[in-house]
Amino acid sequence: MLIKRLWEVISILEWISVREQLPTKDGGYLTTINFCGFTSVQIRYFTNDLSNDGQYLELKHTPGWYYNNSEWGRVPDDNIVAWQKLPEAYKNNEE
Repeated sequence: MLIKRLWEVISILEWISVREQLPTKDGGYLTTINFCGFTSVQIRYFTNDLSNDGQYLELKHTPGWYYNNSEWGRVPDDNIVAWQKLPEAYKNNEE
């Protein structure tokens, strides 16, 4: 039931093609990923400087997407085709 409702909410939100626009702020985003012919929706992170952790110095001042891996750290991801802001977290108004 919760998964169905989540997909209903996601489908209402507007997707933005990475070819049209990239985010202006660093942070987490809901993304559509196309990898090896498969499409999925996952959370990925965007930054205006992929080298800011010192790991990818050749990418200094290069904006891009990445995910965090416990073994490899920040891993660039160029399979993002669209993105949108994450929804606000649930707030319990009964408290």
